[in-house]
Amino acid sequence: MIVIEPTKASKYSLLLLHGLGANGEDLANLVPMLEQQLPQSRRGQIRYLCPDAPVRPVSLNHGYPMRAWFDIYGLDAQAPVDRDGIAASVLTIRAILAEQLTELGAQNVLVGGFSQGGVIALHAALGLDEKLAGVLALSTWLPAVDLLPDRAKNPELPIFWGMGCMMRSCRCLRPSKLLSCSRRWA
Repeated sequence: MIVIEPTKASKYSLLLLHGLGANGEDLANLVPMLEQQLPQSRRGQIRYLCPDAPVRPVSLNHGYPMRAWFDIYGLDAQAPVDRDGIAASVLTIRAILAEQLTELGAQNVLVGGFSQGGVIALHAALGLDEKLAGVLALSTWLPAVDLLPDRAKNPELPIFWGMGCMMRSCRCLRPSKLLSCSRRWA
């Protein structure tokens, strides 16, 4: 895992999860750009954590081993979902989150992910008892909604979900709306 410590006292933590075949370094390289987008008063106060998914064979890619948070069997809606892989990765990420929550408090911790990482970020945050500062879900989807609680534990959890070219299709959602929509789509 790549950890980029803040230049000032750590007040916030952002856990960033990469997509299929990538690694933590891919998202760690975005940190300078992210810092420049912050107001001057917030710069240098965020700890960025960019873990690596385990290397595993990915069925969609003919069993080729690569970094993946879970296996992907197919791209169509009827393809099986690797629920065990999702659950295992969520446990790993929740362990990292637990350390940050203890140190900084849930209101100062965000989790985000791209593609497969977004799946894990959403699952990890939606099942927590603590209300995080927010979730960033980029170019992702939400499989295995049956693994999520029936009711959102934190119905006011801010979720930014961006998809599409230049993130034109952006939604700010609340978990209750997300869960009801996801269950209709499942």
